Amino acid sequence: MTYHASAEAGREEFVFPEHANQLMWFELRGVVTNEGRSTARIRIVGDGEFIAGESPLLPDGQVEVPPVASEWRSDRTYLFREHVLRPGQSAMFRWAAGHTVADWTEDSPDGGTPRAGVSLEVFDSAAHGVIDTVKLEVQARPLVSVPVRSGHWALADGPSEVDVVVWPAERRYLAEEASA
Repeated sequence: MTYHASAEAGREEFVFPEHANQLMWFELRGVVTNEGRSTARIRIVGDGEFIAGESPLLPDGQVEVPPVASEWRSDRTYLFREHVLRPGQSAMFRWAAGHTVADWTEDSPDGGTPRAGVSLEVFDSAAHGVIDTVKLEVQARPLVSVPVRSGHWALADGPSEVDVVVWPAERRYLAEEASA
């Protein structure tokens, strides 16, 4: 799915070099669960937001947006909004992975698989507690060359090379940051 109010991509072809620098966004969804014994605050860092909806990853299926704990800026910028997750509670979020059309192809100018990421920051409730940061990254090649049409690319019909990597959590201690 495309993102940022751009048109949804269908079965049309992308012709190079005309469409090579056009931005293409993909929307990804994930679920986070507070497996701890205490309430946690959580924030999405990057192009994402918590949403209500259904997920086959959860036994109940349906989830609501977790309550807002605080907003750091008066302009209510979503980037600085923290939500509350109680023990055992789950939340669903969506985030966007964006690159140029050329980057999503196997003939990418830099030669590597395009990567786009978002991070979840989880805080405990204590003033001198911990911050766990979990980075999520999508690595994909969703566009394939159109046979016998040089310079033409289209979205893959079947499964394409799309991997979502969840990196190990990085833990920071607030008391150590204050003394540094």
